[in-house]
Amino acid sequence: DARNGSPCTHQLLVTRDLGRTALESVSRHVVQFSWGRGDFTDRIYFTHFRDKNTRQPMLSRWMESVDFVSTDDFGKHVTTHVPRGNKFVVSEQFTLVAQCLDAQSQNVQLMVRKHSGNRDQPFEKAFIPTNLAEKSYAVLDAS
Repeated sequence: DARNGSPCTHQLLVTRDLGRTALESVSRHVVQFSWGRGDFTDRIYFTHFRDKNTRQPMLSRWMESVDFVSTDDFGKHVTTHVPRGNKFVVSEQFTLVAQCLDAQSQNVQLMVRKHSGNRDQPFEKAFIPTNLAEKSYAVLDAS
């Protein structure tokens, strides 16, 4: 609460009983979140600002201080999948993440992971068959 000197933040909250008891905090300074798919339906994917001690900035441009992460236990343990991963899409077959390469020039790269059973596959840089400056992505279909 900014009125009492605490930093403003977007919190990711979860309920395990449809709200009968208090909501539990998964993380603060959250930009975006999504539930997992397939064998990972209980996984929460999210992007968040690493520094939780300052006021949460707006994500109005690509930033190096945001990471793409997940948790399987409602925030007790968080795994970083793509450092500097700002925005993402989780579909049935793929997870796509826009990773900030340089905040000054606003260059990004598209990272992709194909879902494969119950194993976590590493993220790889998407192959773009031409040399171009990557500034942004809009995902129209990820099937």
